[in-house]
Amino acid sequence: QALTLTANGASTWSTSAGQLYIKATSAALALSTVTSGNITINPASTSDIVATLDTDGSNFHITDTTNTTTNSVAISATALTTTAALDISVNGTAAASNTQKALNIAIQGANGTTTQTTYGAYIANTHTGTLSTNIGLYLTASGATNNYPLVVSNNGWISSLDNAGTGYVNMFNVN
Repeated sequence: QALTLTANGASTWSTSAGQLYIKATSAALALSTVTSGNITINPASTSDIVATLDTDGSNFHITDTTNTTTNSVAISATALTTTAALDISVNGTAAASNTQKALNIAIQGANGTTTQTTYGAYIANTHTGTLSTNIGLYLTASGATNNYPLVVSNNGWISSLDNAGTGYVNMFNVN
C-alpha cells in the first residue's frame, strides 16, 4: 500500500489530534522532493525537533556526495545566552578497546591542487566588548589516574601564526 500526497504550491495537512504519523514498518522511509526544493521541519516556537533512535545500533547519518561549495551541515544560533549551539554528551560505562570518543573529526584525501593548507578543525572566537576575554580553545581532563588535556602527535611540534597571520612563529618541539 502507498499513500501519495501531492501539493502544487503551499498546502497543509492536519489531523484533529494534532499528530501526523508517517511510519515504515519493514523498509526505509524517504522524504524527498521530485526536482528541487527543501524539506522543512518547523515546530511551533516553543517546541523541539526530537529524533529517537531504536535500540539496535541505528545511527543518524548525513551523507553529502555532491556539494562542493557550501556547508553540509550548518547550525546557526543567533539568540544564545547561556548554552551551546551544539552539545555532545557521552555518559556511559561501555567504553572498550581505548576507542570511545565524543567527537571524531577526520579529513582526508588527495588535494586537487598544489600548495593547499587544510584544517582538521578551525576554531574562532571573535567577540568584541570592553574588558572581555575570548578563549579559542579550552581543554580539561580529570577523573582518571592519568589526565592529559592536550596530546600532540607528529613529533610534538606546536606553532602559532604571527600577528599579521602571514607566517608561523613560536614553533617548538615538545618532548
